[in-house]
Amino acid sequence: MCFSQKCYNLLLFVDKPSVPLNLRVTEVFKDFVVLAWDAPESDGGAPINAYTVEKRDMKRAAFVKADTTDGQTLTLKVPKLVEGSEYMFKVNAENEVGTSEWASLTEPVKAHPPNPPINVMVNDVTKTSAMLTWEPPEFDGGSPVTGYVVERQGGYSSKWSKLTKTPITDLQLEITDLKEKEDYDLRVSALNAAGTSKPTATGKFTAKDPYDKPGKPGTPEQKLKAQSTLIISVNVSGEPEPKLIWFKEDEEIGKSETTTIETSKNVSTLTIKKISSSDSGIYKVTAQNEAGEDSADFTITIKGKVSIINQIYAHIDHTLDKPSPPRDVRVKEVNKDYVVVTWDVPESDGGCPITGYLVEKKDAAKKTYIKADSTDAATLELKVTKLVEGKEYDIRVFAENEIGSSDPAGLPKPVKARLPFGKL
Repeated sequence: MCFSQKCYNLLLFVDKPSVPLNLRVTEVFKDFVVLAWDAPESDGGAPINAYTVEKRDMKRAAFVKADTTDGQTLTLKVPKLVEGSEYMFKVNAENEVGTSEWASLTEPVKAHPPNPPINVMVNDVTKTSAMLTWEPPEFDGGSPVTGYVVERQGGYSSKWSKLTKTPITDLQLEITDLKEKEDYDLRVSALNAAGTSKPTATGKFTAKDPYDKPGKPGTPEQKLKAQSTLIISVNVSGEPEPKLIWFKEDEEIGKSETTTIETSKNVSTLTIKKISSSDSGIYKVTAQNEAGEDSADFTITIKGKVSIINQIYAHIDHTLDKPSPPRDVRVKEVNKDYVVVTWDVPESDGGCPITGYLVEKKDAAKKTYIKADSTDAATLELKVTKLVEGKEYDIRVFAENEIGSSDPAGLPKPVKARLPFGKL
């Protein structure tokens, strides 16, 4: 019946819902998963009264019903899954008219162990303790991380051993039973319902306090080289590496033409060139770092001998010696009343500078040498004069320093005084 001039017929069409949106997996465990989805864009004009979820083991061809929820519940726990198997899931919406098309996952679901923890670091190391920290894995394997396992290697054992009886839920662990100066390695693994991740290790570290006061500088080690160079080395320990300072008679020793100091890897070396009695005295080496300092005194005495006396540890003697013989004595020139001989410097100056050379001659038919002449240290040849033409002579050379003369070095065979060939 119409009560106005015009009558309208209102027709209302009701349809099944559109497909549910954004089907996803929110949790994965070894024998169940939790799914979630969003309501369809359209309920078809009638309230949604249920959602149906189906599952399919990827080894099988058909889907089977997993469960149903009411129209207000947009999540479902799907139990009774087989650990290690892959599953596909789909969901549809239902109203009084019918059911929607299926919404499916884009790929099968399988729980995996998580990725390894990241940024595993050792901090605040002392001689008995260390703080271990880490961050969660970048991927949890599709199942929430439930804890962490911390293991240790080192100390008295080369085997990996767990540090706690149960998994750790924090992202740090203080370790308080380290042995001083022992090397350790730590590693952390993440756990989820599917298993345990590969571990992430810290790398080796040593249980020691961050600052270690220097030990007393060790026994001086002495060497003597040619050209009267004295080298004295001392070792010292400490962390961080100590700075070593040398003193003579309480005055710091600096670099000069005759003195150098080199320090590297806890060893410091004092080098004194052209040593003399003025280098005698009381020396001190001081080692310093942030934790403190220590020092050791010793005495150098130069008087024909070089003695280093460390008042605490040792007494080291090294005797300066005469030079070794000159090398390669040879004839440079021959004439009727003289010859010129030359030679090379000795292999060793005995720890003292060469002061000169002594040259002796003798008639080859006689037994006694007589002095021919001397030269200074820089002159390595001599004209031996007052020879008798036609006679043969033996000639020998000595090197000299303040300790004494070397053994002689002579010509390999006698030389005859004569005119050079081609001259009358």
